[in-house]
Amino acid sequence: ASLQAMQDIGYMFAVHTQQLMSKDTYIKATGSWGDVLRQEYGDASRINVTPFDLIVDYDVVVKDGSTAVGGDTEGWIEIFRIMSQQPQMYQNFDMVRIFKHIARIMGAKDINEFILQQGPVPPVKVTTSSQENIENQTQQGNMVPIEQYGGGQIA
Repeated sequence: ASLQAMQDIGYMFAVHTQQLMSKDTYIKATGSWGDVLRQEYGDASRINVTPFDLIVDYDVVVKDGSTAVGGDTEGWIEIFRIMSQQPQMYQNFDMVRIFKHIARIMGAKDINEFILQQGPVPPVKVTTSSQENIENQTQQGNMVPIEQYGGGQIA
């Protein structure tokens, strides 16, 4: 019952906001979510919003907190698993943002509270090498077989 009421009220508020906007406005995200959004999407401190930018049927997601965020979590987890095992995929996609998205649709309220606060982690440079070079480097002690770390499987 709560969700049914919230859906109607949320939709009404969004339509009225769009309809009654007399001029463009700038919005600014503040607080911890402002920091999170700037970190994920770049520093756009002020964003111009027009009535035409609000597409109520697509942009408004009304929730009352009693249901999960939604989305196909099992599908996203499988996509993440596949991407994490394919160098071409994890080199071209932001795996951290994908992981955060999965956590959010699974209901995590603030996934960022779990991030270590030790400064930015430099990106890992992934390269390919010949089997012969890998064997030589392993014998010299410069490389360790991945089997020692869970067999290369994602838990």
